[in-house]
Amino acid sequence: MRKNLRERLNLEFVDPKNLIDTFQKERFTGFLKTVEWDKNSYLLLLEGQPVKVIEETKEGLKYSDPSSFSFPEKGTLEVYETDDVALVRAMKGFPNPHEEGPMFVMGFGEEFQGSTPFKAMDMDKFLLMAERSFFNGYLLFHTKLRALGIMFLYNGKPVGVFSDNRSGERAINNMRSSLPNSFVTVYLLDPAYIPLILATYRIDKFKEFSLEKEEDFDKLRSKLKTSRESMLLYGETLTQRCSHLFYRGTEVLSLTHDLFGSYPHEEQREPDKVSMYRLFVDPRPQPISVRLTTSVEDIGTVPSDRVSAVKDAFLEEIGPIGKILWNKILGEFGWQEDKIPVDRFDELLIRLSEEIPEESHRREFLRRVRRL
Repeated sequence: MRKNLRERLNLEFVDPKNLIDTFQKERFTGFLKTVEWDKNSYLLLLEGQPVKVIEETKEGLKYSDPSSFSFPEKGTLEVYETDDVALVRAMKGFPNPHEEGPMFVMGFGEEFQGSTPFKAMDMDKFLLMAERSFFNGYLLFHTKLRALGIMFLYNGKPVGVFSDNRSGERAINNMRSSLPNSFVTVYLLDPAYIPLILATYRIDKFKEFSLEKEEDFDKLRSKLKTSRESMLLYGETLTQRCSHLFYRGTEVLSLTHDLFGSYPHEEQREPDKVSMYRLFVDPRPQPISVRLTTSVEDIGTVPSDRVSAVKDAFLEEIGPIGKILWNKILGEFGWQEDKIPVDRFDELLIRLSEEIPEESHRREFLRRVRRL
């Protein structure tokens, strides 16, 4: 996962509109960061198009549409160039193994193969190569702005597939309808990491507390090294998170997380909040059977007349900008209008409703289109 600081600009001397026009011509992918006394703001751009604004405040993260965003008149603007996976990561928020399970590591590791259209991947050949070379790592399945799922390989064999708090065949079924228009990015991992990452699926919180003066974070880590327990220690600050995974007292994997990805742990200020989780680690994960297809014919798609009715209702609520939002949202899911899977239809309706500002109109829109 790539995140490079390209330039740092003084907002007093920059015309933001001309800057965005320049990035559109360049088809720039990355984000623009502004820092104010009470918040950090990130304007995400995908191939030159503004797609989302994220505000990072003491109250948490706030996501909004770029049309409502304006740059502050003073301050510093930092321009970061990234890849697709960094934006996918940011759209999910801060990585959290308790909420995401093994998907919390997305973007971490050595990139083995960059973002590739799923249709262009011969999965049978890849899995054969992986088996012959004892490949250790994972495949991340995603659209340009949304993570679909993740598959881990250990010593060349698939050992876990995860998607939206599902695993195994249920995870594959959850992804399958979006795979035809998705991308695959492949990462290498140290094989020692994989059993611990797999163990984060549906973990239970063991203990949560705020740090006190008499017990700092490093002392906690030292205690776990003598406990002979397999544990996850998760720390939170306003702008970063950190994960430390222990196997029987040995700290095997330590990561620092920000909004855009996960990196080998680097020193940061003392966490404000710490959570501990007990891990039940299988040191030799067993291979599983995996069958990924690009066809959605067996799933069933929404009839075209009903898709048109929903689109018309959405445009009626949103106005002229509705066509742009409609295409953008379908792109997030990786769907075409004539191939929207029946089993994900309500998910699309909810996502469309999120673009309607007024609560009463949002409820009425959902009531109206759900009758379809």
